[in-house]
Amino acid sequence: MKCEEARLQIGADPAGRSAELEVHVTGCADCSGYRREMQRLEGDLRRALDWPRGETVGGGFPARDAPVPAPAAPQTRASAEGAPVPAARRWAFAAGVLLVGVLAASFLALQPRDALAAQLVEHMAEEPDAWDARRPIPQSALDLVLRRSGVRLDRLAAGEVVYAHSCYLRGRQVPHLVVATARGPVTVLVLPGERVTRRQAFDEGGYRGSLWPAPAVQGGIAVLERGAGEPSGPDLDAVARQVLAALGE
Repeated sequence: MKCEEARLQIGADPAGRSAELEVHVTGCADCSGYRREMQRLEGDLRRALDWPRGETVGGGFPARDAPVPAPAAPQTRASAEGAPVPAARRWAFAAGVLLVGVLAASFLALQPRDALAAQLVEHMAEEPDAWDARRPIPQSALDLVLRRSGVRLDRLAAGEVVYAHSCYLRGRQVPHLVVATARGPVTVLVLPGERVTRRQAFDEGGYRGSLWPAPAVQGGIAVLERGAGEPSGPDLDAVARQVLAALGE
């Protein structure tokens, strides 16, 4: 089971278990932490939605086990519009809305790395010929691709760029580069505006790679190779540091 499959299964049912999932989570610290967070968020959300009913206690909040009072006589429209909403009810409603918003934001915050990695891998299938490039591209062609994204790159520091294309990804034009190394080609995507806070490895859809923060472009970069990552394959971390230096990090 891959991380993407595991997280989809956890997201659909944080409390669910299967033999295959348990084997994966046992050996993957990232997915294990993801499941803990999802289970915590689900518990918080259930508590937020299961607001207690009954008599008020303390600062005006209802006790869970108190009897539910009989419904009051219906009000006319005029009297309902003129009656002020009790402060405790206003506070409770505002707090409930805020809590649900925070939980939703927290849930989305757990997803960006996986969503981004999945979209990068999906994008790779759209440009299969990029891996076959062998000759360094003209400086003018590289400059054009970089200029479309507002990115500056020191070509000498970046290494031998043999492919460059401006691609539309996640609502932005991003430079899609291939850097040739003695141990094979490495795809590099410069991702201005993407929130990447630390190095994050991924292995999805036949590609291995990692995301790196890149403050120089107020975003990040992704480096990828095809396959499972053989010991004799390219050093992705070395290429990432090389490109980050070329961006002015």
